[in-house]
Amino acid sequence: MSTRQLSGLRTRWSAIGAAVAVSLGAGGFGLASAAIDSGDKPVTVTVDAKRILDTRTNIGLSGRFADATPRELQVTGDVPVAPSGTETVVPNGATAVLVNVTVVFPSDPGFLALRSADATGEPSTSTVNFFPGTVEPNAATVDLSSDGKIEIWLETSSDSGNAHVLVDVVGYTIDHTHDDRYYTEAEIDAGTALLQDSINSAVAPKANSADVYTKTGDCQIRGVTGLA
Repeated sequence: MSTRQLSGLRTRWSAIGAAVAVSLGAGGFGLASAAIDSGDKPVTVTVDAKRILDTRTNIGLSGRFADATPRELQVTGDVPVAPSGTETVVPNGATAVLVNVTVVFPSDPGFLALRSADATGEPSTSTVNFFPGTVEPNAATVDLSSDGKIEIWLETSSDSGNAHVLVDVVGYTIDHTHDDRYYTEAEIDAGTALLQDSINSAVAPKANSADVYTKTGDCQIRGVTGLA
């Protein structure tokens, strides 16, 4: 390989190294911190399903729900769980709970609404709709009150309507402090693309690359006057 070829290769790989160094920096792969949204952000934590309400067996609350008679259920901290005992399924400080809720053998058609215990007035949306004598499940994410409770509201077509209710916890959301070390998948993909563009630009052939990389010539090796 000639001296001009060696020089061309050194120039080429120096450019690649510079591009990688600029993109990676001293602290490893990173993105501009100005694009990162730091601070307290909710994260979702899943858990093995735990039943914290079963009015058939008086877990959580006792007896059937009555029409237009809302009741509060403690969700955070140490709570009763089925089949027996107590357990902390959702920690204090959680902001919402992920549940599977089931209405069992309602006496009349109607709906069940789950919401934060801080809510006021009558509910404007339903969580489960049902007909008499059925078993109707649904999944929901319910905001928690400041003291970790939800409100459960049964509404039926009859003033004497009633039903059993089950609630199984499958997860919760809780605030987590994020800093600039956390990136979304989209941000990482964007940073990777920028890095690849920098490398491609560094190694792309120039208009006169033939003059730099392909010309050959004599190469004098020190101390050697000739080769057999």
